[in-house]
Amino acid sequence: MALNAIRQSLVLIAVTVAIAAAACGDSFKDVVLHNATDVAVAVYHNGGREVPLSRVEIAAGTSHIAGWLWPISSDDFRSRKVEALDAQGQLIYCRAFSHRDLQRLGWKVEIVRERTC
Repeated sequence: MALNAIRQSLVLIAVTVAIAAAACGDSFKDVVLHNATDVAVAVYHNGGREVPLSRVEIAAGTSHIAGWLWPISSDDFRSRKVEALDAQGQLIYCRAFSHRDLQRLGWKVEIVRERTC
């Protein structure tokens, strides 16, 4: 009996989360973060260093796929900042991307030695 109650609760939670996500109008999009430098980098991909939980380590020449929550419409002009630091903690990459920027780039961010923010 208790196991059925737990299952029903889990199903109810899952349905609630799905409905809430659909109501928001946003969707997850896979964004490829490719380290095109010759050094390993620590990448902050969800708002820069202000969001430490978005940190991923990416070895030189490799990629990481991140799931980003984005609006369905490209008319939304919010942007997402990506920063990369080398092993010495020096900022080597910084750029903000809008939905349209990422569409144009095929949802792939090339991390190079460039700082525009």
